[in-house]
Amino acid sequence: MKYLVLGKSGQLASSFRDFFQKQEIDFLAIGKEDINIESTNWESQLKSLDFDVIINCMAFTAVDKAESDTRSADLLNAELPLKLAMIAKEKSAKLIHYSTDYVCDETDIHLRIKENHPCKPVNYYGKSKLEGELNIQKINSHYFIFRTSWVFSEYGNNFVKTMLRLANERESLNIVNDQTGLPTFAGDLAQYSFEIFSNKESDYGTYNLSNNGPCNWAEFAEAIITRGSELGLCKNIPIHGIPSSEYPTPARRPLANVFDLSKAESQLKKSLPHWKDSLDVVLNNLVNS
Repeated sequence: MKYLVLGKSGQLASSFRDFFQKQEIDFLAIGKEDINIESTNWESQLKSLDFDVIINCMAFTAVDKAESDTRSADLLNAELPLKLAMIAKEKSAKLIHYSTDYVCDETDIHLRIKENHPCKPVNYYGKSKLEGELNIQKINSHYFIFRTSWVFSEYGNNFVKTMLRLANERESLNIVNDQTGLPTFAGDLAQYSFEIFSNKESDYGTYNLSNNGPCNWAEFAEAIITRGSELGLCKNIPIHGIPSSEYPTPARRPLANVFDLSKAESQLKKSLPHWKDSLDVVLNNLVNS
């Protein structure tokens, strides 16, 4: 199989690079510096390449910025998946695409969201990602869409690295404690999604894929700083939980988007790891970097 990864420097694309290199799997990664999706010839450029699987790691993930820069959100999150679905269909290739829990809006902290849960985005980022999912489904039946949440890694900008930096700059932090979700290590997302979409017995379609262990942002932050301080990455400062109303943002966030992971775990024939175990992996990688 020949794998084409769209994206180079983002969290997921970087994690795929590590995974493929470790497994000695041949792949080609193309970033925004290699292909300009606003140009008129990028589709023919992509079609000229030799691949059996497209792994789309390109996305507009600036949730708050998407409220004002709707054009960029639509281009990367809705229009690009549409074009990739068409290219993959023409070349008889699989399309692998990553979406978000933000396509839903759940308020029941005890409910576990299945793949067929009604979609109701509450911000433009979620709206554009849902449009991307629907565009793929309209064009191509040979797809895997993996919905994930709260992605972190040693790469790029993410909540873990932000908390470590702020812990070294401040004496305490106020973090939202009424939004619940599932933190997801990008390395796990790459590995386990690969195990699913590379398995000939796997059914095409949409999968929830994240780490296990629901928590709120304040609990996530406390774990980061507690373990980070033990490893010498930051000071151990107190975390104060606050409601979302005390931390207004341009984009509204869902309050209780917690995935049911049974479909993915059934396919993998194992449980997905807890985010705390994967957080240790990331923090140790940062220590050794």
